[in-house]
Amino acid sequence: MTPDEVADRLHMVLSDLGMPAHGRMKQVMEQLEWTESQAGKTLRGEQYPTVEMMQDLCAKYAVNLNWLLCGQGPMTRKEDMENAEAEALIWESVNQILVDENVNLGNAKRVTVYHFARRIYDRTQNVDIEAIRDFILSTCK
Repeated sequence: MTPDEVADRLHMVLSDLGMPAHGRMKQVMEQLEWTESQAGKTLRGEQYPTVEMMQDLCAKYAVNLNWLLCGQGPMTRKEDMENAEAEALIWESVNQILVDENVNLGNAKRVTVYHFARRIYDRTQNVDIEAIRDFILSTCK
């Protein structure tokens, strides 16, 4: 990770936020309260943003810090939040089925059921309760 790479990703974020290239430095200074020196050097890739600069940017615009620094993962935490919401929904559904069917599975089998349900969710964007129930009941036999 070089300052240039971070600057490139920073420009991608700012473009996605609707900040035009012309006048971007001034907008960054106003919206993120960066000094002229900080904004200029960071946007030109001459220096890394400070920890405080990154914290403010990531908090204000839900930018994924890992992506900003390393280029790994989604650009925004919104995508991470959507994934966490899906994970919670799937676990809630699996656990409710286990309660409804009075089935007690160990952790390893619960994880197997979760992965089964997650694959269905990733394909359909829905939690298929009946398919999960069938899978659980067939696993218990």
